[in-house]
Formats: sequence, C-alpha cells, structure tokens
Amino acid sequence: MLSVRFTDERRLALTRGAAARPGPARLLDVEPEPDRMQRAVVLITSRLVLTSWLVDDVESLHEVHSDPETMRFVRNGRPESIDEVWRLVGEYIAEDAARGWTKWRLADLDGQLVGRAGFGGTAERRELGFVIRRDRRGAGLATEIAAALVGWHLANTVDVPLCAIVEVGNNASARVLEKAGFRETGHEDHNGIHCRAFAHPLTPDQEAARGNDLAVLRPYRSADYRSTRAVFAAAITRTAAAYYTPEQVNAWCPTSSITLHGRSPRKGVDDSD
Repeated sequence: MLSVRFTDERRLALTRGAAARPGPARLLDVEPEPDRMQRAVVLITSRLVLTSWLVDDVESLHEVHSDPETMRFVRNGRPESIDEVWRLVGEYIAEDAARGWTKWRLADLDGQLVGRAGFGGTAERRELGFVIRRDRRGAGLATEIAAALVGWHLANTVDVPLCAIVEVGNNASARVLEKAGFRETGHEDHNGIHCRAFAHPLTPDQEAARGNDLAVLRPYRSADYRSTRAVFAAAITRTAAAYYTPEQVNAWCPTSSITLHGRSPRKGVDDSD
C-alpha cells in the first residue's frame, strides 16, 4: 500500500489553514513503491485530504462498506461484499478519468481512510454525497468535507445546480447539509427509497460576493475586455520601463494602440453581460 507522508512543515501549514484551494488536481506527497501510481489531490482541509482512488483501496473501503450501521442509509442499505466494493472502486476510477469528478477517497492527514466524499449525478445536476466510517463520526468531519466540496463545486463549475438527497430518517446527514448551506426543497423517490431533497442556493458570483476566499471561475465575458486590456497594457509598460525611458516606451508602444489580438470588442455585444 502507498503510505501518505507529510513533513512536519507541511502538517503545520495545513493545520494553520494554508491548505490547497480548489483547482486542478496535483500529486500527493507519498512514499513511492516500484510500479505504483501516485494519488491526485482534489482538495485539502485542516484535517482531511480528498484524493483519487487506487485499486489498493478496495480492502480499506470494504471495512467501511461492510459495517451494517455505516451502511444503514447508504446505497442499498446493507453491508456490501468485497466484490461489490471492488466494482465500486473501479467505477469511481473510471468516472474520475472520464469526467473529472466522482466520489473520491477521503483520508486524514496521516493517510488513513476516513470514508469517501464527492459527487454523483450528471453534468446537468450534481449530487453531493459523503460516507464517514463509524469510528470517526462525531468530530465534525462530515461538515468539514461537505463545506469544502461546496467550495470546490462553485469554483469548478458554471451554472450546474448542486443538490443532495438523504433518506427520510437520516437526520444527521440532513443537519450536515444544512450547515453547509443547503436548503430543503421537498421530497423525492430514489430507487424506491423516500428521500428528503436539498439544493444549494449559491451561484459562484453570489459566493464571491460573500467574501469567500476560494477561487471562482466563470466564462470570459465581453465586459471583461477593457479591464483585461488595461492589465495587459500595464504589464507591458512596467516591463519596458526597466529598460527604456518613458518617452521611448510611449514611442514604441503607445497605450492607446494596444489591442488584444489586434481586435476590438465585436459590435452588438452587450458589455453589461
């Protein structure tokens, strides 16, 4: 098995809140073994790390999925066999490779499996989900990862609703969703199971307005042209100023002549969009 190893400096940085922000996955610091793959890190919180799966994870995940109490409100509502977990891990690996998101491996900062967390659903509607192993419950880990996943979703998607469903009676998970900002919207059946439905109300722009420090991505808009052009012109001017006089810079590259790719915004485009 691969063992996760954080240096003392890295552990201290993480516990101080200097965790990686949502963004492209990167490789986790691990103790490599011959012919082994490294894990890709999805996100890190003060106590948890969310990563891609390896086939070596089947046995440890089976410890979680074979516990009747843990599985009471999960999937089929019963313990699962090692073969079922083997197929499930394979599905997670395939999903992650195909679309860039799945229900990822959730571990503590020592690399010990805590459960799994991430997204199901479709490209048009994502559903947040999490499972915490029974002996790690009661410490707020579910709330911590749920909030981090909301941030990841808002930073990495555009106009994709974020929803969640919990089986009626699973009040603990419902409370976690509410703490993460979800609002209950009604009820729906899922594979014949009566569930409470939740939705997260915030768009990426609304999240940014709240002062959230997570990166927020959105499509480039025509209204961004002027500010982008100004930043580009200023960068050119600052760079040239290190080698030329202001008169030389202005003669060589007047600010008024700078355009992006030699084009101005298209006529008819609503710059207020």
